Amino acid sequence: MPYWIHAKVKDGGFSVVVETAKDALAKLAELAETDRIEVAATDLSGTVIELATLRAEADQA
Repeated sequence: MPYWIHAKVKDGGFSVVVETAKDALAKLAELAETDRIEVAATDLSGTVIELATLRAEADQA
């Protein structure tokens, strides 16, 4: 299932689409190391996916 990773900062932001829960976790970890103010993962319809859910899905893969 694809995931949409969003990063927002005061003056803008960006998003990327990744294919797997493992990729989503890796991208969230990468962005957490930068100066991003807010990061989130959603499905392609925009529903926010909690970190625990991503971890569980990554463990099942």
